[in-house]
Amino acid sequence: MRKLLAVLIPLALVLTSCSSGKPAKPIKPIKPAVVASYKAPTDCKTTSIIAALPKDIPNPVFIDTPWQPAPGTELADVLNNGGIACSYGNQSAEIGATIFWVNDKGFYDKRVTDWLAKGYEKVDIPNLDESSAYLLFKPVSATQEFHIWTLNFLYQSIWLQVSGTFINDLTQGQPIIQAAVNSLTKL
Repeated sequence: MRKLLAVLIPLALVLTSCSSGKPAKPIKPIKPAVVASYKAPTDCKTTSIIAALPKDIPNPVFIDTPWQPAPGTELADVLNNGGIACSYGNQSAEIGATIFWVNDKGFYDKRVTDWLAKGYEKVDIPNLDESSAYLLFKPVSATQEFHIWTLNFLYQSIWLQVSGTFINDLTQGQPIIQAAVNSLTKL
């Protein structure tokens, strides 16, 4: 018994000397990071696009377009699923941008194979944490009558398409891309 006490007493002294004598503070649970949720805008006139257009576009406005999408097109996917398509710029000068926004229901991923077949390239948009992005750029040439710059990207489960007659690369498109993202409604 003495041997046991000889071991237990020093052990008890060591254990109690490590304590401050104050009750331990309860550990606060770590709160998970709150991830913002978004939804597509519902009105073309309340977006941030016009302010993001280049200053050399004279008198830019929202261009109210009576869309009539053909079945099976991207525009039909957008408009038939609660999304909006909006054009902005100077219609008489034929310069501006068209933006699509729609809460994605899986049809974005279904379009990827078609985009790649049409010459779109997978890209990374600088300063944006998009899920994926595909860009098609075709400058005017002997065989290309009109300039084409179209970017499809998935951001926070929203499919956005940005097309611009004045955009030549992602850097030049950055203000419109950011304005399209800023036009999303935070839930």
